Amino acid sequence: MTREEAIAEIKEKTPKLLADYRALAESLKPVLGITDGEEDTDKPEMDPEELKELYEAVLEFAEGYDLDSIDMLLQQAKDYRIPDAEKERFTQMEKKVRDSDWDGLKEVLSD
Repeated sequence: MTREEAIAEIKEKTPKLLADYRALAESLKPVLGITDGEEDTDKPEMDPEELKELYEAVLEFAEGYDLDSIDMLLQQAKDYRIPDAEKERFTQMEKKVRDSDWDGLKEVLSD
């Protein structure tokens, strides 16, 4: 296999691999006691400055296609409530990460 063929195969198979990885992670949430979509009023609201820093960090990691670091940041963000004014943008960002839509992610996070 040539280098070009290997690169083409990686590009072809990576989206499915990531989708399978995320599906597996999603299916394990109940076993691990992780809940999504439930508003937890006990959580502190994320400070707007912290949220801005989160967006900047995600954007920086997106430049390097560093999905693991982005996932880590998003996991840490679950300790906070997202301000109402930012919920839609935050949700769009999460979707772009799940879809590995790097250009869309950059678009959502650019001011």
